[in-house]
Amino acid sequence: MGQALGDSTDSRASPAQGPVVTIGDSIMAGYGLATGQDWPTLLSAADEVPVTNLGCSGAGFIAVGDCGTDFEGLIGSAVMETPSFIIVEGSDNDQGQTSQEIARATLHTVQELHAAAPTAQIIGLSTLGDSPDDDPDEITASSAAVQAAVASVGGLYLDIGQPLRGQADLLQSDQEHPTIDGQRVLLQTVSQALADAGISL
Repeated sequence: MGQALGDSTDSRASPAQGPVVTIGDSIMAGYGLATGQDWPTLLSAADEVPVTNLGCSGAGFIAVGDCGTDFEGLIGSAVMETPSFIIVEGSDNDQGQTSQEIARATLHTVQELHAAAPTAQIIGLSTLGDSPDDDPDEITASSAAVQAAVASVGGLYLDIGQPLRGQADLLQSDQEHPTIDGQRVLLQTVSQALADAGISL
């Protein structure tokens, strides 16, 4: 079963392994920043583990991004890395879709990912949004869809909340994409969530 952050059951403690593949949108890709300033690359340096960041600006489980595909189209590249862990995060790029459409696409992609890389542990992260207030329905639906999809393949779900909410100084001028300091906050948040869940990359 999947596990939300804070659930003390089935911690899935793991020895140091690798490599790691990450799949997400422009926030994960480090949009607007220099190469290497995205949190997955910072994670690689901090934990001394190889990380391949497949973050694609504009992409989601439904939305097609600048890389010419949605998240499902990144599965082939992910599998080529023979990863021990695959971290996948929901995206606000799927806003405008119904909760049923988001759930269906998310479940399909995660199950296809598991089928293509059956030995990799899939870790799902909750969906980040840029709303200064409560999450819109699509963000809540996206996080719920990731949680359910990851649980269906025996993976691990981590609710990382909205660590940049209300911190304009951690966002670029578009008030959506993190600065390098914002990426460092995401790194700290994800790393702490992994540690709390007993995961060692």
